[in-house]
Amino acid sequence: MKGKVMREKGNTGVKRRSIMLPESVIKDLKIIRKKTGAQSDSEVLRRSFQLYKNLVMDQDEIILVDNKTGEKK
Repeated sequence: MKGKVMREKGNTGVKRRSIMLPESVIKDLKIIRKKTGAQSDSEVLRRSFQLYKNLVMDQDEIILVDNKTGEKK
């Protein structure tokens, strides 16, 4: 995964911008993708910023905290 296209809302509507991710983040995204059931890495990023703003990194384990309910996934 070189750079995935993310959508960014601006004054002119939706802009597209590509992002570069380091290998360590990509490894984490794969774990998160399994937990959230997201289709792609960019969807993981979108979901994690919308639903799970708090990504708790716990050494090798990643805990997703739902902002609305506070439950850990």
